Amino acid sequence: MRICAICPLFVLGLVCMTSPVQVYADTITGIVHDPSGAVIVGAQVEITSGELAQPINFFTDGEGKFQSLDLKSGKYEVKVTNDGFAPLIKLVDLPGTAALSLTLSIAEHKVSVTVAGKSMAFANSDPVYRQLREIGFGQAFELNNFKLDWDVGTFEFTKGTLTFLKPVNGIVTGAIFMVKDISVCRR
Repeated sequence: MRICAICPLFVLGLVCMTSPVQVYADTITGIVHDPSGAVIVGAQVEITSGELAQPINFFTDGEGKFQSLDLKSGKYEVKVTNDGFAPLIKLVDLPGTAALSLTLSIAEHKVSVTVAGKSMAFANSDPVYRQLREIGFGQAFELNNFKLDWDVGTFEFTKGTLTFLKPVNGIVTGAIFMVKDISVCRR
C-alpha cells in the first residue's frame, strides 16, 4: 500500500523535472520621459531579439514605467514610440536586470506646400495697387503758423512745407510736413 502512495508522487516529480517550461530571471524595466522631464503615459514599447519568437509589445503605465520579466540572457532592442516624439531605440545586453531611463525628443515636423497654377503674370496687376506702389509727390504748400481743425483734433503747422501725395482714384492718401526752422517748433 505504501508503494502505491509513493508511485504517483514519484511520477509527478519526474514530469516536473523533464518539463520544458523554464523561468528566466532577466528583466528589462524602464521609465519614459519627455525633454522637460515629465513622464510619458501610454508610450508604445517594443522589445525584439533573435531569441524571441515575436516582439513583446506593451504601453507605459500611468507613471511612464514599463517592465518585461522572464527574459533570457542576450541582446535586445527596446524601441519606444509616441505621437509627437521621435522614435527611440536602445540596445540592451542582458544578463540580469536592465533599468532604463529613456528620454524621447520632439519629432521634427516637415510641411511642404505645392501650389498648382499658372505663372504670376497677373500678380500686382490691379491698377489701383500699381498707383499706390508708384505714388509720387503732389502739390506742396509753404506754411507759417497755420492751424487746421480736423475732426476731433487741431493740427498746428509752425513753419515748413506741407506736401501731399498724388491722388489715387481721386483720393489723397497722405501728406508730409517738413519743418524749416527747428527752433520754432513747440512741444
